[in-house]
Amino acid sequence: MHDQDEPLKKPEEIETDDVSFEEEEELTPSSVKKLREKLKIAVAEKQSYLENWQRDKAEFVNLRKRDEEARESFLLYAKEKLLEDLIPVLTSFELAFSNKGLWESVVKEWREGVTSIHAQLQGILTKNGLKSIDPQVGEKFDPRIHEAVVSTQTSDSSLDHKVAQVFQRGYLFNEKVLRPAQVAVYSTES
Repeated sequence: MHDQDEPLKKPEEIETDDVSFEEEEELTPSSVKKLREKLKIAVAEKQSYLENWQRDKAEFVNLRKRDEEARESFLLYAKEKLLEDLIPVLTSFELAFSNKGLWESVVKEWREGVTSIHAQLQGILTKNGLKSIDPQVGEKFDPRIHEAVVSTQTSDSSLDHKVAQVFQRGYLFNEKVLRPAQVAVYSTES
C-alpha cells in the first residue's frame, strides 16, 4: 500500500526487501547473493505454479471425460428404457398379424397401412440398436436369451433341451436381453 504523505517512487527506485534495483548502485557480493536467493525462490514458485496448473488442467480434462461418459451412459439408459416401453407395441402388431383369419377379413388397404406402420416402427427400433431374438424350432435352448415357459416331454434324446415351440420372440439391446424369447423346450422322459 502507498502512504499518501510519501511521494511515489520510480520503478527503478523501488526496493525489494534489502535488494535495491537502482541503476547507479554497484553490485556487491552480498547483493548478488541476495539476488540469487530471490531468483531461486522465484524459480521454485514458478515451478510450483506450473505444476499446480498442469495438475488442474489434467483434472479438468479428466472431469470432462467423466462428464462425457456419464452423458453417454445416461443417453444409453434412456434409449434402453424407451425401447423396453415400445416392445409391447411390437408384440401387439405380431399378435394382430398372427390371427390369419381375422387379419385376412380386414380391408386390404387397411392391412397394408398397418403393415407399413409396423415396418417403419421396426426399422426405427432396429436403427437404434434393438435386435430380435427369434429362435427356431429345433434350436438348442439357451437360458441366456430364452425363457422356458413349458416343458414338452419326448422320447427322442436328440431333441433334449431344444426349442419345441416359440410363443414370443425376445429382444436385445447392446447385447443385453431386454426380453427373453418365450419357448417350449423338449425334455426327455426321466
